Formats: sequence, structure tokens, C-alpha cells
Amino acid sequence: MAKESEPCAVSMLRDYLRIPTAHPNPDYSGVVEFMRKVAQKYDFLFDVQEVGATAIVCVIIANRQNVNVS
Repeated sequence: MAKESEPCAVSMLRDYLRIPTAHPNPDYSGVVEFMRKVAQKYDFLFDVQEVGATAIVCVIIANRQNVNVS
């Protein structure tokens, strides 16, 4: 749980670090869902591309002139 007084970036980093990404059993679906939530929070465009049988790429695009993520 994030502390109310800490910066948003620190809270997001804490949330990301809770996702088990270490090999041999990384939770890539958890990472994709985290990235999707961040993109939705800031109204960014989000897409997932499969690259081969075992790799994915998350694409996040800020589609505004003045993006304020604070």
C-alpha cells in the first residue's frame, strides 16, 4: 500500500516491484496489466504486440501536447 505523502512515481515503482518478474517463472501478464493501468490512468494509448511465440511488447503513447503525470 502506497504512503499518502510519497510521490506518484515512487508508488508506481512499488506496485511494479510487487509483480514477480524473476526467471524462471516471470509473470508477464501481471506486467502487461500494470502497464495497461498506468496508461489508462494518464489517458495514454496502449497496445500489446506479440513478437514470436514467447515475447510481447507493450507500446504506450502519450497522445497530448502537454502531458502532466505528476
